[in-house]
Amino acid sequence: MLTTTIQSDTITSHIPTETQDVLLLRAPRQPYEFVENWPRPQIESENEVLIRIKAIGLNPVDWKSADYNFALPTLPAINGRDLAGTIVRTGSAVSKFKIGDQVFAPSTQYRDYRTSAFQQYAVLPEHCVAKVPSSTKLHNAAAIGVGAVTAALAIGSALGIEFEGFSPRKYAIGADGEELAWSSSVLSEDIGNLEGLLTDKLQHSAIASTDAKLHDENDFEPINSSPKEPWLLIWGGTVSGHFAAQFARLAGLKVIAVANATKHSSRLKAVGVDHVIDRLNPEEAVVEIRRLTDGNLCYAVDCVGSKTAAFAIQCLDAISSSQIVGLSGLPKTVPPNVKQSTVPIKTFHTNPRVGSELTSLLTRLLEEGKLQAPCVEVIEGGLQAVNSGLDRLRRNGLDFGRLVVKMQE
Repeated sequence: MLTTTIQSDTITSHIPTETQDVLLLRAPRQPYEFVENWPRPQIESENEVLIRIKAIGLNPVDWKSADYNFALPTLPAINGRDLAGTIVRTGSAVSKFKIGDQVFAPSTQYRDYRTSAFQQYAVLPEHCVAKVPSSTKLHNAAAIGVGAVTAALAIGSALGIEFEGFSPRKYAIGADGEELAWSSSVLSEDIGNLEGLLTDKLQHSAIASTDAKLHDENDFEPINSSPKEPWLLIWGGTVSGHFAAQFARLAGLKVIAVANATKHSSRLKAVGVDHVIDRLNPEEAVVEIRRLTDGNLCYAVDCVGSKTAAFAIQCLDAISSSQIVGLSGLPKTVPPNVKQSTVPIKTFHTNPRVGSELTSLLTRLLEEGKLQAPCVEVIEGGLQAVNSGLDRLRRNGLDFGRLVVKMQE
Protein backbone atom coordinates (compact mmCIF):
# COMPACT_ATOMS: atom_id res chain seq x y z
CA MET A 1 0.00 0.00 0.00
CA LEU A 2 1.28 3.47 -0.91
CA THR A 3 2.16 5.60 2.10
CA THR A 4 1.73 9.37 1.82
CA THR A 5 2.31 12.24 4.15
CA ILE A 6 -0.82 14.34 4.63
CA GLN A 7 -0.64 17.98 5.58
CA SER A 8 -2.54 19.29 8.60
CA ASP A 9 -6.17 20.42 8.31
CA THR A 10 -5.91 23.01 11.04
CA ILE A 11 -6.48 26.10 8.90
CA THR A 12 -9.83 24.95 7.52
CA SER A 13 -13.13 24.97 9.34
CA HIS A 14 -14.13 21.67 7.70
CA ILE A 15 -12.14 18.89 9.34
CA PRO A 16 -12.86 15.79 7.22
CA THR A 17 -14.63 12.94 8.91
CA GLU A 18 -14.23 9.36 7.72
CA THR A 19 -17.79 9.26 6.38
CA GLN A 20 -19.83 11.53 4.14
CA ASP A 21 -23.15 12.01 2.37
CA VAL A 22 -23.35 10.74 -1.22
CA LEU A 23 -25.78 10.11 -4.05
CA LEU A 24 -25.72 6.49 -5.19
CA LEU A 25 -27.06 5.06 -8.40
CA ARG A 26 -28.13 1.56 -7.41
CA ALA A 27 -29.30 0.54 -10.90
CA PRO A 28 -29.79 2.13 -14.34
CA ARG A 29 -32.96 4.14 -14.91
CA GLN A 30 -33.39 4.78 -11.21
CA PRO A 31 -33.22 8.08 -9.29
CA TYR A 32 -30.02 8.76 -7.40
CA GLU A 33 -30.38 7.71 -3.75
CA PHE A 34 -29.26 10.00 -0.93
CA VAL A 35 -27.10 8.01 1.50
CA GLU A 36 -25.50 9.12 4.76
CA ASN A 37 -22.38 7.72 6.44
CA TRP A 38 -20.79 6.46 3.22
CA PRO A 39 -16.98 6.08 3.34
CA ARG A 40 -15.17 9.29 2.46
CA PRO A 41 -12.69 9.04 -0.45
CA GLN A 42 -9.08 8.77 0.67
CA ILE A 43 -5.90 10.26 -0.75
CA GLU A 44 -3.96 7.34 -2.24
CA SER A 45 -1.13 9.15 -4.01
CA GLU A 46 1.29 11.85 -2.90
CA ASN A 47 0.14 14.15 -5.74
CA GLU A 48 -3.58 14.09 -4.87
CA VAL A 49 -5.77 16.60 -3.04
CA LEU A 50 -8.96 16.18 -0.99
CA ILE A 51 -11.67 18.71 -1.84
CA ARG A 52 -14.69 19.65 0.26
CA ILE A 53 -17.31 20.11 -2.48
CA LYS A 54 -19.27 23.36 -2.23
CA ALA A 55 -20.98 23.46 -5.65
CA ILE A 56 -21.86 20.90 -8.34
CA GLY A 57 -22.44 21.71 -12.01
CA LEU A 58 -25.09 19.47 -13.57
CA ASN A 59 -24.27 18.05 -17.00
CA PRO A 60 -26.47 16.18 -19.50
CA VAL A 61 -24.24 13.12 -19.06
CA ASP A 62 -25.23 12.96 -15.39
CA TRP A 63 -28.71 11.77 -16.35
CA LYS A 64 -27.90 10.17 -19.71
CA SER A 65 -25.39 7.73 -18.25
CA ALA A 66 -27.99 6.63 -15.68
CA ASP A 67 -30.89 6.39 -18.14
CA TYR A 68 -28.97 4.71 -20.96
CA ASN A 69 -26.68 2.56 -18.81
CA PHE A 70 -23.22 3.67 -19.90
CA ALA A 71 -20.12 4.86 -18.01
CA LEU A 72 -21.20 2.79 -15.00
CA PRO A 73 -18.23 0.47 -14.42
CA THR A 74 -19.62 -0.85 -11.12
CA LEU A 75 -22.82 -0.45 -9.16
CA PRO A 76 -23.69 1.28 -6.97
CA ALA A 77 -22.16 4.19 -8.87
CA ILE A 78 -21.25 7.71 -7.80
CA ASN A 79 -21.60 10.11 -10.74
CA GLY A 80 -21.20 13.84 -11.25
CA ARG A 81 -18.73 15.50 -13.60
CA ASP A 82 -18.26 19.11 -12.42
CA LEU A 83 -17.34 20.34 -8.96
CA ALA A 84 -15.95 23.32 -7.10
CA GLY A 85 -14.90 23.56 -3.48
CA THR A 86 -12.10 23.98 -0.96
CA ILE A 87 -8.87 22.04 -0.51
CA VAL A 88 -8.89 20.36 2.91
CA ARG A 89 -5.98 17.92 2.57
CA THR A 90 -3.00 17.49 0.26
CA GLY A 91 -0.56 14.71 -0.50
CA SER A 92 3.09 15.26 0.39
CA ALA A 93 4.18 16.02 -3.19
CA VAL A 94 1.49 18.62 -3.91
CA SER A 95 3.02 22.01 -4.66
CA LYS A 96 0.32 23.81 -6.62
CA PHE A 97 -2.22 24.14 -3.79
CA LYS A 98 -2.47 24.68 -0.07
CA ILE A 99 -5.24 23.92 2.39
CA GLY A 100 -7.99 26.51 2.11
CA ASP A 101 -7.60 27.20 -1.63
CA GLN A 102 -10.81 27.43 -3.61
CA VAL A 103 -10.68 25.20 -6.70
CA PHE A 104 -12.75 23.70 -9.50
CA ALA A 105 -12.29 20.48 -11.44
CA PRO A 106 -13.91 18.19 -14.00
CA SER A 107 -14.17 14.51 -13.19
CA THR A 108 -12.89 12.86 -16.38
CA GLN A 109 -11.82 9.65 -14.56
CA TYR A 110 -15.28 8.12 -14.50
CA ARG A 111 -13.94 4.74 -13.36
CA ASP A 112 -12.55 6.29 -10.17
CA TYR A 113 -15.51 7.28 -8.02
CA ARG A 114 -13.22 9.20 -5.68
CA THR A 115 -13.21 11.95 -8.33
CA SER A 116 -17.00 12.17 -8.75
CA ALA A 117 -19.03 15.25 -7.83
CA PHE A 118 -22.17 13.76 -6.24
CA GLN A 119 -20.65 13.51 -2.77
CA GLN A 120 -19.38 15.79 -0.01
CA TYR A 121 -15.70 15.19 -0.75
CA ALA A 122 -13.66 14.29 -3.82
CA VAL A 123 -10.04 13.28 -4.39
CA LEU A 124 -8.26 14.31 -7.60
CA PRO A 125 -4.68 14.59 -8.88
CA GLU A 126 -3.46 18.14 -8.51
CA HIS A 127 -2.87 18.46 -12.26
CA CYS A 128 -6.64 17.98 -12.84
CA VAL A 129 -7.57 20.82 -10.47
CA ALA A 130 -7.68 24.55 -11.20
CA LYS A 131 -7.62 27.42 -8.74
CA VAL A 132 -10.68 29.68 -8.73
CA PRO A 133 -9.45 33.20 -9.54
CA SER A 134 -10.55 36.12 -7.40
CA SER A 135 -12.66 37.42 -10.30
CA THR A 136 -14.84 34.28 -10.43
CA LYS A 137 -17.50 33.17 -7.94
CA LEU A 138 -17.31 29.60 -6.73
CA HIS A 139 -20.72 28.60 -8.10
CA ASN A 140 -19.74 29.94 -11.55
CA ALA A 141 -16.51 27.95 -11.40
CA ALA A 142 -18.55 24.76 -10.92
CA ALA A 143 -19.87 25.25 -14.47
CA ILE A 144 -16.47 25.50 -16.15
CA GLY A 145 -14.52 22.25 -15.92
CA VAL A 146 -16.02 19.68 -18.30
CA GLY A 147 -17.06 22.18 -20.97
CA ALA A 148 -13.75 24.07 -20.94
CA VAL A 149 -11.52 20.97 -20.94
CA THR A 150 -13.56 19.34 -23.73
CA ALA A 151 -13.42 22.49 -25.84
CA ALA A 152 -9.72 23.11 -25.21
CA LEU A 153 -8.76 19.59 -26.26
CA ALA A 154 -11.09 19.76 -29.27
CA ILE A 155 -9.38 22.94 -30.49
CA GLY A 156 -5.84 22.44 -29.20
CA SER A 157 -5.42 18.69 -29.65
CA ALA A 158 -7.95 17.18 -32.06
CA LEU A 159 -7.69 20.12 -34.48
CA GLY A 160 -4.09 20.98 -33.55
CA ILE A 161 -4.74 24.71 -33.25
CA GLU A 162 -2.55 26.48 -30.71
CA PHE A 163 -4.10 29.20 -28.55
CA GLU A 164 -2.41 31.17 -25.78
CA GLY A 165 0.52 28.75 -25.94
CA PHE A 166 -1.62 25.67 -25.23
CA SER A 167 -0.37 22.96 -27.55
CA PRO A 168 -0.97 19.42 -26.24
CA ARG A 169 0.10 17.97 -29.63
CA LYS A 170 3.65 18.27 -28.31
CA TYR A 171 3.17 15.26 -26.09
CA ALA A 172 0.82 12.30 -25.65
CA ILE A 173 0.52 9.19 -23.53
CA GLY A 174 1.06 5.82 -25.20
CA ALA A 175 -0.87 2.65 -24.48
CA ASP A 176 1.87 1.55 -22.07
CA GLY A 177 1.56 4.76 -20.09
CA GLU A 178 4.82 6.21 -21.40
CA GLU A 179 4.96 9.81 -22.54
CA LEU A 180 5.48 9.98 -26.30
CA ALA A 181 6.26 12.63 -28.85
CA TRP A 182 3.13 13.64 -30.73
CA SER A 183 2.12 11.32 -33.53
CA SER A 184 -0.96 11.12 -35.71
CA SER A 185 -2.74 9.05 -33.05
CA VAL A 186 -4.09 10.31 -29.75
CA LEU A 187 -5.68 8.41 -26.92
CA SER A 188 -9.28 8.77 -25.94
CA GLU A 189 -11.65 6.66 -23.89
CA ASP A 190 -15.22 5.59 -24.80
CA ILE A 191 -18.11 5.99 -22.40
CA GLY A 192 -20.74 6.64 -25.01
CA ASN A 193 -22.66 9.69 -26.16
CA LEU A 194 -21.81 12.47 -23.70
CA GLU A 195 -20.71 15.60 -25.49
CA GLY A 196 -17.70 13.63 -26.71
CA LEU A 197 -16.27 13.40 -23.25
CA LEU A 198 -14.65 9.98 -23.30
CA THR A 199 -13.90 7.15 -25.91
CA ASP A 200 -11.37 4.26 -25.79
CA LYS A 201 -9.97 4.05 -29.29
CA LEU A 202 -6.87 5.46 -30.99
CA GLN A 203 -8.00 8.22 -33.33
CA HIS A 204 -6.22 9.71 -36.33
CA SER A 205 -5.74 13.45 -36.09
CA ALA A 206 -3.29 14.41 -38.87
CA ILE A 207 -3.90 18.14 -38.92
CA ALA A 208 -1.64 21.10 -39.45
CA SER A 209 -2.04 24.80 -39.98
CA THR A 210 -3.91 27.53 -41.76
CA ASP A 211 -2.79 31.12 -41.37
CA ALA A 212 -4.13 31.17 -37.79
CA LYS A 213 -1.78 30.31 -34.89
CA LEU A 214 -1.43 26.64 -35.80
CA HIS A 215 1.38 24.16 -35.21
CA ASP A 216 4.03 23.82 -37.89
CA GLU A 217 4.93 20.15 -37.35
CA ASN A 218 7.22 18.54 -39.90
CA ASP A 219 5.30 15.26 -39.88
CA PHE A 220 1.96 16.80 -40.87
CA GLU A 221 0.70 17.96 -44.21
CA PRO A 222 -0.93 21.41 -44.09
CA ILE A 223 -4.69 21.44 -44.46
CA ASN A 224 -4.49 24.07 -47.19
CA SER A 225 -1.65 24.74 -49.59
CA SER A 226 -2.71 28.36 -50.03
CA PRO A 227 -3.62 30.89 -47.33
CA LYS A 228 -7.35 31.25 -46.69
CA GLU A 229 -9.32 33.16 -44.10
CA PRO A 230 -9.36 30.85 -41.04
CA TRP A 231 -12.91 29.95 -40.03
CA LEU A 232 -14.23 27.59 -37.38
CA LEU A 233 -17.83 26.35 -37.40
CA ILE A 234 -19.42 25.38 -34.07
CA TRP A 235 -22.73 23.52 -34.44
CA GLY A 236 -24.64 23.77 -31.16
CA GLY A 237 -25.03 26.37 -28.42
CA THR A 238 -23.76 24.14 -25.59
CA VAL A 239 -21.35 25.04 -22.80
CA SER A 240 -18.58 23.27 -24.74
CA GLY A 241 -19.47 25.40 -27.75
CA HIS A 242 -19.37 28.50 -25.53
CA PHE A 243 -15.76 27.73 -24.61
CA ALA A 244 -14.72 26.48 -28.07
CA ALA A 245 -15.69 29.84 -29.54
CA GLN A 246 -13.52 31.68 -27.04
CA PHE A 247 -10.48 29.45 -27.58
CA ALA A 248 -10.88 29.78 -31.35
CA ARG A 249 -10.93 33.55 -31.07
CA LEU A 250 -7.77 33.45 -28.95
CA ALA A 251 -6.17 31.51 -31.81
CA GLY A 252 -7.15 34.19 -34.32
CA LEU A 253 -9.93 32.28 -36.04
CA LYS A 254 -13.26 33.72 -37.12
CA VAL A 255 -16.21 31.81 -35.70
CA ILE A 256 -19.65 30.83 -36.99
CA ALA A 257 -22.12 29.19 -34.62
CA VAL A 258 -25.33 27.35 -35.45
CA ALA A 259 -27.76 27.59 -32.52
CA ASN A 260 -31.15 28.88 -31.48
CA ALA A 261 -30.51 32.41 -32.70
CA THR A 262 -33.40 33.94 -30.76
CA LYS A 263 -32.15 32.60 -27.43
CA HIS A 264 -28.40 32.46 -27.91
CA SER A 265 -27.31 35.10 -30.42
CA SER A 266 -26.45 37.80 -27.88
CA ARG A 267 -24.66 35.37 -25.57
CA LEU A 268 -22.57 33.84 -28.35
CA LYS A 269 -21.64 37.17 -29.90
CA ALA A 270 -20.56 38.39 -26.45
CA VAL A 271 -17.86 35.68 -26.40
CA GLY A 272 -16.59 36.44 -29.89
CA VAL A 273 -18.78 34.57 -32.37
CA ASP A 274 -18.84 36.52 -35.64
CA HIS A 275 -22.04 35.05 -37.09
CA VAL A 276 -24.89 33.17 -35.42
CA ILE A 277 -26.97 31.07 -37.84
CA ASP A 278 -30.34 29.80 -36.69
CA ARG A 279 -30.58 26.02 -36.34
CA LEU A 280 -34.25 25.82 -37.38
CA ASN A 281 -33.51 24.97 -41.02
CA PRO A 282 -30.18 23.08 -41.30
CA GLU A 283 -30.24 23.05 -45.12
CA GLU A 284 -30.53 26.84 -45.23
CA ALA A 285 -27.82 27.11 -42.57
CA VAL A 286 -25.43 25.11 -44.79
CA VAL A 287 -26.07 27.44 -47.73
CA GLU A 288 -25.48 30.53 -45.59
CA ILE A 289 -22.29 29.16 -44.03
CA ARG A 290 -20.82 28.25 -47.40
CA ARG A 291 -21.64 31.76 -48.60
CA LEU A 292 -19.99 33.41 -45.59
CA THR A 293 -16.84 31.29 -45.87
CA ASP A 294 -16.72 31.27 -49.67
CA GLY A 295 -16.62 27.47 -49.46
CA ASN A 296 -13.25 27.56 -47.70
CA LEU A 297 -14.27 26.31 -44.24
CA CYS A 298 -11.65 23.85 -42.94
CA TYR A 299 -12.58 23.31 -39.28
CA ALA A 300 -15.81 22.34 -37.54
CA VAL A 301 -16.80 21.26 -34.04
CA ASP A 302 -20.18 19.56 -33.68
CA CYS A 303 -21.67 19.62 -30.17
CA VAL A 304 -25.01 17.93 -30.88
CA GLY A 305 -24.83 14.55 -32.62
CA SER A 306 -24.24 12.61 -35.82
CA LYS A 307 -27.16 14.18 -37.72
CA THR A 308 -25.98 17.74 -37.18
CA ALA A 309 -22.37 16.67 -37.76
CA ALA A 310 -23.45 15.51 -41.24
CA PHE A 311 -24.77 19.02 -41.95
CA ALA A 312 -21.57 20.56 -40.58
CA ILE A 313 -19.55 18.37 -42.97
CA GLN A 314 -21.56 19.79 -45.88
CA CYS A 315 -20.27 23.23 -44.86
CA LEU A 316 -16.61 22.20 -45.11
CA ASP A 317 -14.36 22.79 -48.09
CA ALA A 318 -15.40 20.25 -50.73
CA ILE A 319 -11.89 19.83 -52.19
CA SER A 320 -9.11 20.72 -49.75
CA SER A 321 -8.39 18.74 -46.58
CA SER A 322 -10.64 19.65 -43.68
CA GLN A 323 -11.61 18.24 -40.29
CA ILE A 324 -14.55 17.90 -37.96
CA VAL A 325 -14.45 17.07 -34.27
CA GLY A 326 -17.57 15.35 -32.96
CA LEU A 327 -18.41 15.86 -29.31
CA SER A 328 -21.52 13.68 -29.43
CA GLY A 329 -21.33 11.37 -32.42
CA LEU A 330 -20.19 11.43 -36.05
CA PRO A 331 -21.67 10.05 -39.30
CA LYS A 332 -20.43 6.69 -40.57
CA THR A 333 -19.36 7.95 -43.99
CA VAL A 334 -17.68 11.22 -44.99
CA PRO A 335 -16.02 12.63 -48.11
CA PRO A 336 -12.41 11.45 -48.55
CA ASN A 337 -10.98 14.92 -47.89
CA VAL A 338 -12.66 15.19 -44.45
CA LYS A 339 -10.98 13.82 -41.35
CA GLN A 340 -13.16 12.97 -38.35
CA SER A 341 -11.92 12.87 -34.78
CA THR A 342 -13.15 12.84 -31.21
CA VAL A 343 -11.80 14.63 -28.16
CA PRO A 344 -8.76 12.91 -26.56
CA ILE A 345 -10.11 13.60 -23.08
CA LYS A 346 -8.03 10.87 -21.46
CA THR A 347 -4.86 12.90 -21.97
CA PHE A 348 -6.19 15.43 -19.45
CA HIS A 349 -5.84 13.05 -16.52
CA THR A 350 -3.25 10.55 -17.79
CA ASN A 351 -0.70 13.16 -18.91
CA PRO A 352 0.16 15.53 -16.04
CA ARG A 353 1.80 17.98 -18.45
CA VAL A 354 -1.43 18.37 -20.41
CA GLY A 355 -3.64 18.64 -17.32
CA SER A 356 -1.34 21.00 -15.45
CA GLU A 357 -0.85 23.28 -18.44
CA LEU A 358 -4.57 23.47 -19.14
CA THR A 359 -5.76 24.01 -15.56
CA SER A 360 -3.20 26.78 -15.02
CA LEU A 361 -4.22 28.34 -18.32
CA LEU A 362 -7.91 28.31 -17.41
CA THR A 363 -7.21 30.12 -14.14
CA ARG A 364 -5.06 32.74 -15.91
CA LEU A 365 -7.53 33.37 -18.74
CA LEU A 366 -10.39 33.81 -16.28
CA GLU A 367 -8.33 36.18 -14.14
CA GLU A 368 -7.30 38.24 -17.18
CA GLY A 369 -10.87 38.42 -18.49
CA LYS A 370 -9.97 36.54 -21.68
CA LEU A 371 -12.34 33.71 -20.81
CA GLN A 372 -15.93 34.03 -19.66
CA ALA A 373 -17.64 31.36 -17.58
CA PRO A 374 -21.16 30.39 -18.69
CA CYS A 375 -24.13 31.83 -16.87
CA VAL A 376 -25.60 29.63 -14.16
CA GLU A 377 -28.74 29.11 -12.14
CA VAL A 378 -27.99 28.14 -8.55
CA ILE A 379 -30.20 25.53 -6.87
CA GLU A 380 -30.31 25.33 -3.08
CA GLY A 381 -30.70 22.07 -1.19
CA GLY A 382 -27.41 20.23 -1.62
CA LEU A 383 -27.24 16.64 -2.82
CA GLN A 384 -30.95 16.10 -2.23
CA ALA A 385 -31.70 18.74 -4.89
CA VAL A 386 -29.72 16.98 -7.63
CA ASN A 387 -32.50 14.65 -8.82
CA SER A 388 -34.94 17.51 -9.40
CA GLY A 389 -32.26 19.44 -11.28
CA LEU A 390 -31.51 16.46 -13.50
CA ASP A 391 -35.24 16.03 -14.15
CA ARG A 392 -35.28 19.56 -15.55
CA LEU A 393 -32.46 18.66 -17.92
CA ARG A 394 -34.27 15.47 -18.96
CA ARG A 395 -37.51 17.30 -19.76
CA ASN A 396 -36.37 20.48 -21.42
CA GLY A 397 -32.60 20.71 -21.54
CA LEU A 398 -31.33 24.17 -20.65
CA ASP A 399 -31.44 27.38 -22.62
CA PHE A 400 -28.50 29.10 -20.98
CA GLY A 401 -25.53 27.46 -19.30
CA ARG A 402 -25.48 25.20 -16.28
CA LEU A 403 -27.65 24.39 -13.34
CA VAL A 404 -25.40 24.50 -10.27
CA VAL A 405 -26.34 22.84 -7.00
CA LYS A 406 -25.14 24.64 -3.89
CA MET A 407 -24.02 22.17 -1.23
CA GLN A 408 -25.28 22.55 2.31
CA GLU A 409 -22.75 23.50 4.96
